[in-house]
Amino acid sequence: MIRIYLLSALLLYNLSYSQKTDNLDLLIYLGSEAGKYNNNYLQKNAPDALLQELSELKNEDCQFAIDFTLESLKDSNDLLDKKYLTKPSKENLKQIFTISITMGFSLIYSGEQLKKNVEFNSELYPSYYDLVDTYYSALFNALINRNREAHRSISDLDLEDYNLTNDTEKSIFYFKYMNMISKNALFPILANGDVNNTSCSEFKKFPTINGKEFYYYTDFDFKDFPSRLANLDGSYKHYYIDETFKILFMYIECKEKNLIPQGDISSIVENSILSHQQLYKFCERKDLLDEILSKYSN
Repeated sequence: MIRIYLLSALLLYNLSYSQKTDNLDLLIYLGSEAGKYNNNYLQKNAPDALLQELSELKNEDCQFAIDFTLESLKDSNDLLDKKYLTKPSKENLKQIFTISITMGFSLIYSGEQLKKNVEFNSELYPSYYDLVDTYYSALFNALINRNREAHRSISDLDLEDYNLTNDTEKSIFYFKYMNMISKNALFPILANGDVNNTSCSEFKKFPTINGKEFYYYTDFDFKDFPSRLANLDGSYKHYYIDETFKILFMYIECKEKNLIPQGDISSIVENSILSHQQLYKFCERKDLLDEILSKYSN
């Protein structure tokens, strides 16, 4: 009887191990294919045969990852559907993480060497919040890489709608979305300070966040956490809150130059992180911060 039990347990273990290995091979395949056509260095049109193959591929454990990869490779995609904007399960987050690191490693390795590197790093999953960050990075990067105008189709983002359970997760979503816009629409200003009518007009196309202008979102008092996924000097908040200050500085400069309707700049200061003293330590441009506060603080 004991022998039968042990044999059954061994069989279940072997089946489980085999399934885990098969799933990893599938995720590596997805990441390798995505890396060929959709990375930060090169975007190419995926062949129709690959898109057809992925559309017919079925795997109960990895179906979300398959669907996500397929959408990320399509020029006309559904990545702004609630299905993808909504934070997926932890297992799906891990699978997208595996696909993301495969995309990076596939630029260097192939075959068994690629699998060894992905397998090793997939066993060292970062923090849960890093997984959330990786997911929304993958989502918004794929979106903007395939269609640089796609974000303009959004009129409002309600952060209560996407299974984001606390201020940390909502802020990650906000940061990654704003990062996508700033790296794309605001690139001329970020790159060389070229504040002109074209670049400033992008602010008119920003969606509202929770029904209000983007700068009203200020729920950044969550506990900071170190991120091992990027060189953030050990602080996630430091990097992304500083980026948020930069976007606000650009916005105010556009208004000062009358390149977008000026409105009340004092109201922007009052209702944004510019009025949150506890966040000033994350701002790298203290000189510009002090200048704006001296001019527009009530």
